[in-house]
Amino acid sequence: MAQYLYTRIEDGFLWTNLAQTELSNTQTTGVAPDGRPIYADLQDLGIDNLTRLANFSDGTSQILAIGLAKRYDFGLDFNFSYAHQDIEAVTEGARSRGISNWRSIIDVDRNNPGTKISPYQVEHSFKLNIGYEMDFFRTGQSLTRIDLFARRLSGDLFTFTFNTSSSNALFGRAGQFESPFDNAPLYIPSGPSDPLVVYGSGFTQQEFFDYLAANGVPGGAPNATNSNRAGWNSIWDLRIQQEIPGLPFLGNSLGDNNFRIVLDIDNFLNLINDDWGSFSVSASFLDSHIVTADLVSTADVAANGIDNATALLGDNPRTTCTTQSACVYRFNSFRSRNNQFIIGSKSVYNIRLGVRFDF
Repeated sequence: MAQYLYTRIEDGFLWTNLAQTELSNTQTTGVAPDGRPIYADLQDLGIDNLTRLANFSDGTSQILAIGLAKRYDFGLDFNFSYAHQDIEAVTEGARSRGISNWRSIIDVDRNNPGTKISPYQVEHSFKLNIGYEMDFFRTGQSLTRIDLFARRLSGDLFTFTFNTSSSNALFGRAGQFESPFDNAPLYIPSGPSDPLVVYGSGFTQQEFFDYLAANGVPGGAPNATNSNRAGWNSIWDLRIQQEIPGLPFLGNSLGDNNFRIVLDIDNFLNLINDDWGSFSVSASFLDSHIVTADLVSTADVAANGIDNATALLGDNPRTTCTTQSACVYRFNSFRSRNNQFIIGSKSVYNIRLGVRFDF
């Protein structure tokens, strides 16, 4: 079996905050050191949100699936499949309100997002089922069947981001007390001497760059949305079925009948060993906010030093950082985060024993 599915997005949902893009008193847009736009802080200016729902026609989905199955006369059968997904999207639309959908866009320009890897993409998925069926008691009504189901899935996707707050949104903020999400892609320095970044005295540079190297994160640009992936997950389930002859005296009214005892053990590797069968997901809300930073004026840093430069808060980043060279990022603190979290409900074994009556 082989299947290929190609999908092109025609009218996807796109949210924009017109209060940042259309109002005269929120113009002009500032420029961050890495070139991304800095919009108005609507909360600081006392301006309400103007959320528009429109459409975009960009992004494709390609899914390839192949499979192989075989059944043998002596009772053995198997089927194996592999699926590969390559899915692009602009927005996910995972929230219940328009303003929340706009706030949740992970992009360097939330009002003009580009196509990116969909967070729902499972790049690689392997599935295997091996079954064996035999009438050990040779009665014709006592088949025994054992099935082993195995799945191996590539991990969840996420983005390294800035750790922002209501008092320091960095690139603009919604109004009406809508707090910023920690979903502004982190600028990844090319190295300790990157001219776009200065480091506060409390920032652990070596630990930060070691962390980036350990996670294979390229530098010199904002972290690409959903370009990082948690570890693989493997799931093994077992099912044992045993037929038992039915009730002969019901033959005239029901015809042939039998009982079937079914034993299911989900995640049976965990039953064998407590350290096996763990199922993990990536950072919550698709982001890993590892750096707390400020935008500071380049001239202020030159005049007063890195630690004494005044953090640009509220709407000041937009009005001060008028060119790409007018400001720099000041990295203040780094938090080494584990980006793989075990889900307890999926990491333990479950046993179910049932009886069926077939006629």
